[in-house]
Amino acid sequence: MDANKYTEAVRLLNHCRDAEDNVELHRRFDQFVAHLCDNFPVPDAMDSAQLDAAAALLRLPESDLEAAVQKITPSMEDAFFPVVLMRVALLVYRIPLTPTKSKNFEEFHKTYGPLLSDAVRRNEISYEYKPKTAQDIENKALTQLNKQTNWSS
Repeated sequence: MDANKYTEAVRLLNHCRDAEDNVELHRRFDQFVAHLCDNFPVPDAMDSAQLDAAAALLRLPESDLEAAVQKITPSMEDAFFPVVLMRVALLVYRIPLTPTKSKNFEEFHKTYGPLLSDAVRRNEISYEYKPKTAQDIENKALTQLNKQTNWSS
């Protein structure tokens, strides 16, 4: 594991925070994204462990995000470290990015978008439609009648 690429990624992200204007911000942001895309591999969208870990990080509140980044295991780190840094940039640091003003945002999206989409899908709650039975309908009607007449069973 090349520790320098992680240090440099964090340095470049922090460098975005103190940009004087919007043009300078997006120039620095493009350097940050270029570094991520050049130094971190494309995540494997079929790797269930990577997806589960990425989904768990996406569920975290922003107050816990920076601490969670420190706990990412090295075997997983390369897969979604760039995604976590981008989340820190947007949610924690609130860097005012405009994707259309960035030359490299599309590359980031193409590289890490599938991982993000799959991780978000894993976080969605699945609701199954359960049709009501005749007994359910009768119970509901009786409950409403009891409320109206103040009867209890």
